[in-house]
Amino acid sequence: MFLALLLVSLGMTPRAGAVEDDGLIAHQIVYEGLARQYFVHAPQAYDPGRPTAVVILFHQDGASGPEIAELSQLNRVADKNGFLAVYPDSVKGAWNDGRRMNRGYQFDDVGFIDRLIRDLHLKWNADPARIYAAGFDGGGFFCQYLALKLPGRLAAVSSVAATLPELIYHKMQLRKPTPVFYILGMDDRAVPFKEPEKKKGSKQPRERLLTASAAVDFWLRGNRCSPRAEQGMLADIDETDGTRVRWLRYAVCSKGSEVLLYGIEGGGHTWPGGYKQSGKLGHTCMDIDGAEEIWKFFARHKLEDSRL
Repeated sequence: MFLALLLVSLGMTPRAGAVEDDGLIAHQIVYEGLARQYFVHAPQAYDPGRPTAVVILFHQDGASGPEIAELSQLNRVADKNGFLAVYPDSVKGAWNDGRRMNRGYQFDDVGFIDRLIRDLHLKWNADPARIYAAGFDGGGFFCQYLALKLPGRLAAVSSVAATLPELIYHKMQLRKPTPVFYILGMDDRAVPFKEPEKKKGSKQPRERLLTASAAVDFWLRGNRCSPRAEQGMLADIDETDGTRVRWLRYAVCSKGSEVLLYGIEGGGHTWPGGYKQSGKLGHTCMDIDGAEEIWKFFARHKLEDSRL
């Protein structure tokens, strides 16, 4: 009910068939002739007269906006910290991250998100200096691609369970400093944290993914960071989850940027602190709340010369 009243106060009426479920309200943008959907969660403290920070969270392959909202529990963090949480849907369950190898490659997802950001500014008074993007699995690859394709639009990005495709590493470069935060399982079988051992007779995968260190190196060079890093280990809050969190931070970078890595010992292809994850994906770290950690990182950064 609160969100419906909020829309009225903004001079908007919910579209026909609008969904208000679990604190989410659905919107549509017609882009490339397709009705593209995204979901917004507004915190109780939301003031339409004041520019508000936005976290856009991209779902994993084969999922949807509401599903990543449930998995990540980002709405709870948005309520606590007063930002808008936004969950777009891809087409056919996959994001076009520049590799032309999945079922979403023929759709202009970068253009769609560019339009979505403008939509958020007009309808929700999104602060252009505090637009952040995060993603899990395929959404993690996409949010990094988005930072490369839309320089100066995102204040920071965070990738969970996704490093960087080798193709992007060699073909693209960062045009404006962008803080990046990786959260990676060190026992992730889908996205290897380090170079896997080569077995006799094994074939090279069609599209290689970078190791954690190579992905971090890409952003260090792009952000012109000092090679000196801080490092440590977080407290083992849950001794039963089979994981520990190591961190590595490069804090001296161009224009106040930074690169941060959480390497989760024993962690699988999972969202830390996430809800209802299959044991087949490996251990889920419960020592940290992924959504909380991502927001703490984002809150340290804003654009100095934001534009729409």
